[in-house]
Amino acid sequence: MDVYGFLSLITGKKLKFTSLSEFEDGFEGRMPIQNEVTLSLNFTDMSQSFSRPASEVIDLRNRLEAVRENTWVTSWQQLGSECSLMWRVYGSRQNGVAIKTTAGSLLDALDPSHDYIAGPVRYINYIKEKIPDEVDVSFSFHKQQGYLAEQEFRVAVTDNGQDSKGKPKLIELDLEKVIDKVVISPWAAEWQLNALKRVVESLGIDPQLVRRSSIMKVGE
Repeated sequence: MDVYGFLSLITGKKLKFTSLSEFEDGFEGRMPIQNEVTLSLNFTDMSQSFSRPASEVIDLRNRLEAVRENTWVTSWQQLGSECSLMWRVYGSRQNGVAIKTTAGSLLDALDPSHDYIAGPVRYINYIKEKIPDEVDVSFSFHKQQGYLAEQEFRVAVTDNGQDSKGKPKLIELDLEKVIDKVVISPWAAEWQLNALKRVVESLGIDPQLVRRSSIMKVGE
């Protein structure tokens, strides 16, 4: 996230969830072509596949569109090390900030009044591969292979309320539980690092948790 998103998070203590229908990947939450073509009783054995009735395809497609409209997600990178590409794409160069945490800590820090579904995103070929369709929400945890570098872990929440459609959803977050480290962009200047430390300290967060990314340092 950029520094403005980070400041909004730590001052408001709410995590932004984005509507699945607002993601740039048009396949988000939708079925691959192979799901429309066949009904498979065993997704590991394509010989047990049968033609899928048009009425069933339409019904599934309509259900998935409803899921897309009523599902919000927060996305995290699950690589064990930093990725220069992710800093460039999502970090706004020198203005980027990342929070390091664990899946368990994140889920524990979120407002417990909501029901969450969490897990890694699977990257597939939407022309050649299928998604098991016994559970509609499984489509919300797949993306095109072109996004593989993201190595995304996401948390999803659903809401059928009409007032929320298409808008970001802000969910309360316990900062003490979720923050392991705060990492500032590898291109950030020293004064930016020091300024961020002063800001987080003023909000009761240990400034020692803030450090600059080491991705550009040789040998680290």
